Amino acid sequence: MKARHEFVLNALAPDANLSALCREAGISRKTGYKWLKRFREAGFDGLESMSTRPRACSVQVSGEVVLKVLELRRAHPRWGPRKLRVVMARSLDADEIPSERTVARILECAGAVRTHRT
Repeated sequence: MKARHEFVLNALAPDANLSALCREAGISRKTGYKWLKRFREAGFDGLESMSTRPRACSVQVSGEVVLKVLELRRAHPRWGPRKLRVVMARSLDADEIPSERTVARILECAGAVRTHRT
């Protein structure tokens, strides 16, 4: 963290050459400008490493859909994700129908997947 602080303080000097400072610090100019922007917006706290974890997941399904998948699977244990999705499409709204892969993930998380013997 100290290196970022030093870089920003040196970069804010009136006669600072940002390209040379970035070379000395071993960072790209893009990173140098990013650190300067963060410093101007939030001070030294803005130079801390930030989480890259998504704030929200746009592909989450409702609990109702999960229950529907598991109920269908219990009623028809040999049906796979493709067939379960087709049957679900008949009873759900178009925007609530999960993808085939999402149905497969629901089954995997619930432990409802049978493995084939080799």
